[in-house]
Amino acid sequence: VCTLTAVGYDSADRMVGLTAGHCAEIGMSVQAETQQAGVIGTVAAVGHSGNDFAVIEFERTKVTPVRQVAQTFIGGIGAPPQPGDIVCKNGRTSGFDCGVVWDTHGWWFRSQVCSRPGDSGGPVTLGDRLVGMNIGHIGIVVLGVTVFDVACGAAAVHDPAVAIDIGVILDGMDQSGGIGAGFR
Repeated sequence: VCTLTAVGYDSADRMVGLTAGHCAEIGMSVQAETQQAGVIGTVAAVGHSGNDFAVIEFERTKVTPVRQVAQTFIGGIGAPPQPGDIVCKNGRTSGFDCGVVWDTHGWWFRSQVCSRPGDSGGPVTLGDRLVGMNIGHIGIVVLGVTVFDVACGAAAVHDPAVAIDIGVILDGMDQSGGIGAGFR
């Protein structure tokens, strides 16, 4: 079980959604977690060469795209965040929270937001702009032991979450030319 980054349309006007690639396999059926709608889509593509994203093609009769889920509002695509920026993420397991961007590494960035299993694929926003996709956390080593974010929500200190720059994902989809290319 993972989280959707966003739902939109591709250049062929297909309704598509994005999530983390490690959550999906091509051809896999997708079901809504909170409703008894049955199958609502199919995984159409999974990123390669380290691009941890998946594209889902949704059945239009079963999915209604919205710009806001809980506190997360997506008004468009934004530029990659910079160290010191405050980004927010929303995930099905740990919910909504915000934190400081620690550093950037070309195609990914690390921030002090909470990420637990199931949050992968969740949107990372800067204001109302989608800037990334949460893909998990990396763990911090304390006295030779890797400490995971078991304290998420219970304490201000937890290991940093890692997100892929949304521009890298969109470029990968466009280069494939398949389902998802031209995402908007």
